[in-house]
Amino acid sequence: MVEGRIRVTCPRCERKWYLAVPAGTRKKSVRCTCGMSSQYTLNHRTALREATCGKGLLFLANGRQCPVYLCDLSLGGVGFSVPHQYVRTIIAGQEAQIKYRSLSGS
Repeated sequence: MVEGRIRVTCPRCERKWYLAVPAGTRKKSVRCTCGMSSQYTLNHRTALREATCGKGLLFLANGRQCPVYLCDLSLGGVGFSVPHQYVRTIIAGQEAQIKYRSLSGS
């Protein structure tokens, strides 16, 4: 997303155009003139977010631990999924540490 606009490419006819998107929009459905409809997930971050995958262990400030699945990394944070049985263990804004092994093994 650049300057409040996204570049859309139709997967069917490959038509390309720019579309204005309001600030804070997370998902946007777009319909091409050929009739094909697509959904886009928008990233409003200033730092690049790199997709990754792997298992990790989340250590909470209260001493509890729970397994996580890493989804993406950036300079400002990390995206991860939590198994259903651990969802109530984590509180938004809570301080935590994640331990994981990178693909390089370090």
